[in-house]
Amino acid sequence: MLLYIWVLRHLEYYTNVKIPVIGSVMRIFFEVWHRRQSYKYGVYIEKNICGYGLRIVHIGGIHVNANVVGNYFSITQGCVLGNKKYKEDRPFIGNNVKFTLGAKAIGGVHIGDNSIICPNSVVIKDIPENCIASGVPVCIIKKRL
Repeated sequence: MLLYIWVLRHLEYYTNVKIPVIGSVMRIFFEVWHRRQSYKYGVYIEKNICGYGLRIVHIGGIHVNANVVGNYFSITQGCVLGNKKYKEDRPFIGNNVKFTLGAKAIGGVHIGDNSIICPNSVVIKDIPENCIASGVPVCIIKKRL
């Protein structure tokens, strides 16, 4: 799984840094390698959206298509972060957020810093900072201090 994150970070580097010939060749190489790793592990994460400290606990069935994902984001198996109708209608995830097994965030929701989304929850409304949320649709179980 570290190989997937390594390939993703190199793809982001060669996409953002403009090196004349070698950079474009390396970008294409890492795009193909990223696609192959996505199929192999069942994980797809958009490039240039995740901050540093990305942690993928279990592989399989992970799809991250968010606007912004903060630092130290942790995600497990079966999680989906995506849009409803339009490409701009995607989730905003804060720093130090944990998504557990099968959690989903759909639409333009904002999830605050230091939050935990419990297993099999569906987030369709905003979650404030320092909260533990669970349910379908999600409701706040506990506000941490």
